[in-house]
Amino acid sequence: MRAAAAASLLALTLAGCAREGDISSSGIITRYTACPPVAIAAPTGDVTLFNPANSRDARAIDVVAQITNVRSTCDETGEYIVTQATFVIQAQRRDTSGARDVVLPYYGVVVQGESNVIAKRVSRAGLHFEAGQARAQTTGTASSRVLAYNVTPVTGTNVFQYFGYTTATPPAATVALNSVAAPTLSSTNYAKVARIVITLRANPPGRVTGTKNTTTLQDEVYVRLANPNDNVSTDTTCV
Repeated sequence: MRAAAAASLLALTLAGCAREGDISSSGIITRYTACPPVAIAAPTGDVTLFNPANSRDARAIDVVAQITNVRSTCDETGEYIVTQATFVIQAQRRDTSGARDVVLPYYGVVVQGESNVIAKRVSRAGLHFEAGQARAQTTGTASSRVLAYNVTPVTGTNVFQYFGYTTATPPAATVALNSVAAPTLSSTNYAKVARIVITLRANPPGRVTGTKNTTTLQDEVYVRLANPNDNVSTDTTCV
């Protein structure tokens, strides 16, 4: 792993001496950014409310709203790749009598490739119609924090594997507390975690499928260990 890391750093340093758009012996030099593109996932950018709610008749259309004017900023200089997105929600109602407030749900997702949803957060935006007003608009925001870019799970393995202690003497942290079928750690097993193994595959820029030119990385951390330098306590057991 150390040799691979050193080679990667060297390649980045050399590439930094050239400018984007220059032609080298291996092709045109371009800059890959870790910032994800931001877009409206089709066909989720608009919504129609009906009154009554269970009707789908055109005469029952109550409010129509759509997301537009999406803008985003990204900071990839820190520990996390932080993306902030803003957008406008425009709405039109049929019945303009009286003032009215409408709350619409929306969600932001982080997608890997074209269909692999990594994270999702549901939020709500409020629209206010004045009496006699047919149109209204408001703004919404969404954000994401990505710790690692262009990495994928190794087939048949969770990125995070949790293990608890066995009842043997001495105990070993080899009891699996999650699985590929049930990757989420249960509240019961949360307190039993003694070891966490992290396994992932780092992909070259632009690749999210296949294993060509990829590198598998793995590391682990132990928790709930007795302090080996503690000569005072008498109730700790070294394993």
